[in-house]
Amino acid sequence: MGKIVLRVKELYFRHRNNGSDILKGISFFVSSESITTILGPNGSGKTTIFKCLAGIWKYSKGCIEVHDKPIERLDLRERSRLFSLVPQEHEPAFPYTVFEVVLMGRAPFIGLFSSPKKRDIETANEALRLLSIEHLRDALYTNISGGERQLTLIARAIAQEAPIMLLDEPTSHLDLKNQIAVLKKIRKIAKERNITVLMTLHDPNLSNLFSDKVVVIDSGRKIAEGRPFDILNEELIKKVYDLDVRMLSLNGKRFLAPILDS
Repeated sequence: MGKIVLRVKELYFRHRNNGSDILKGISFFVSSESITTILGPNGSGKTTIFKCLAGIWKYSKGCIEVHDKPIERLDLRERSRLFSLVPQEHEPAFPYTVFEVVLMGRAPFIGLFSSPKKRDIETANEALRLLSIEHLRDALYTNISGGERQLTLIARAIAQEAPIMLLDEPTSHLDLKNQIAVLKKIRKIAKERNITVLMTLHDPNLSNLFSDKVVVIDSGRKIAEGRPFDILNEELIKKVYDLDVRMLSLNGKRFLAPILDS
C-alpha cells in the first residue's frame, strides 16, 4: 500500500440531545490508491463516520487528518477538491437529467455566477463513458433504476476529480447482480484513476472480494483492522454479527457461509 492520506484518531460523536456516544474512540488510517472498507452491521456507526468525514456532522472529540492536516482547517472548496462523496440515499429536489447530475461534480471548479466551461462538459461526458452509462445522458435521474442511480452518483464523483472517494453503502437497495457490477466498476475506476477509496459495507463477503483493507466496527467501536484475508474469520463474524458461519475456499478466494439450523 502507499502512503497514509487519511487518518482518524480517537473519534467520538454524540448528538446534542442524546447523552450517549455513537462513536467511541474510533481510530484507523487509509493508504493512498487503495480500497478501504468500513464493515459492520446496520446501526454500527458506519454512516456516522462518513458524515463526520464529509463535514455534515461535527464530532465531539478526536481528530481527522488529511495529508497530516486537520480536516476542520479545510474550507468547503478545499474539502470538495480532496473528497468526492457518493451518499447512500439521494433524492434530488428537481428532475435533473443524468448528465446534469454528473455535471454537478464540477461545482468546485465553477464560480458562483459562472457557467460550465468546455472542460467541465467534456469531463462529465468522460465520466459517463467510464461508467458505461452514456445512453442515460438525457434520461431523468428520477426515472432510472437504483443501480443506474448509483452509477450516476459514482460518475458525478469521478467528474469531481478528487483524489479520495467516499462511498456510503454503494450496494444498498441493489440486487446481487448490480451489487457486483457497481463494486467492479469502483475497483476498476480506482485502479485506472489512482483514486483512494473509502467505503462502507455490511456484507463481509463483498468486503473480502473488493477491499485491500477492512476496518470492522460494531456499536461505535473498532473491533479489527487489517487485510480481509487476515481478519475476516468465523470468530470475528460470530462476535460482530452474532452469526455462526463456516469459512469456505473456492478458486483461491475465501467465503463465509452461514450455518443454518437443521
